[in-house]
Amino acid sequence: MAARSSSASLLAPWTHLVVDMAAVCAASHEVVSRRFWMLGTQSQKHPAASMREIKRMGSEKVEAAYASASAMGFAALAAGMKFFTSLALSPAAWRSTRSAAGLARASATVLRTGMRPVSKRVRANAVRLRRKSR
Repeated sequence: MAARSSSASLLAPWTHLVVDMAAVCAASHEVVSRRFWMLGTQSQKHPAASMREIKRMGSEKVEAAYASASAMGFAALAAGMKFFTSLALSPAAWRSTRSAAGLARASATVLRTGMRPVSKRVRANAVRLRRKSR
């Protein structure tokens, strides 16, 4: 039974990551669809607003990428410090499968941390564009 619970705890962070990524994909689809609809139907009537939206798209991508990379960097640093501290305190941990499982969980956590800024930005855009298209 212990093996089953350890494998479940190993998969939990990866499952959460997949769920987060699916939510980002769905919200991204909505954002892209609404933006293309807005640009296609309103670019003739409001060219200045269309250009602002295009510029905003570009700057948001850069900001989200920077925030994501920064968050992942700090999470990786924290996970690495925790991992190597545990190894330093217990030399037998180098051969342990628990340290490998901990590393796998830490990897998923780092990736999920990197998804948070992107997810936040995409959801905010979806809400903003929903209000705009009413």
